[in-house]
Amino acid sequence: MDRRYVITAAHCLPSLPSCDGYASQSDNTCKELLGPLNTLPALWAKCLFADPVSDIAVLGAPDGQYDAYEMFVEGLAPFAVADVPGVKVESSAMVLSLDGQWLACSAQNFGGDGALMIRGAPIIGGMSGSPIITPDGSAVAVISISSRTADILEWNGPIPPLVNNLPGWLLRELAEGRQR
Repeated sequence: MDRRYVITAAHCLPSLPSCDGYASQSDNTCKELLGPLNTLPALWAKCLFADPVSDIAVLGAPDGQYDAYEMFVEGLAPFAVADVPGVKVESSAMVLSLDGQWLACSAQNFGGDGALMIRGAPIIGGMSGSPIITPDGSAVAVISISSRTADILEWNGPIPPLVNNLPGWLLRELAEGRQR
């Protein structure tokens, strides 16, 4: 069964989901969270995973709004998930701007925890959750911070890589090709 997920920054959620194993569907459903760029969000999504430390959340179809969610995500181009560039290797990447344009930047893994640093594109408030993709179109991370300076050549980060921070169940699905 193909499933479509939205991966975003956890701080974009109105609140973190309950960690109670007996939480109801409504406890982990976010109302009016998703929508096309530059529109008010109108679609609901169920939070399937959220990590406040790595600032990554995985969203899926909520009960009762499955068709609307599926119609929305079917209209989006899916991304494969890839590993970050090698340690101390600066490579080309792109980030999605607030006006829907892909901006070229550089991404580098400085080692240690594997977190990415990016430079060359203005990362500003409101871009949280936007994908960071490689030239082949694979997602390696999502924006979770913004630049604190006006100089766009400064490094922005650290940004946690997806392959190190997504839940194991999703990584298994990715490896088996059961989702998009």
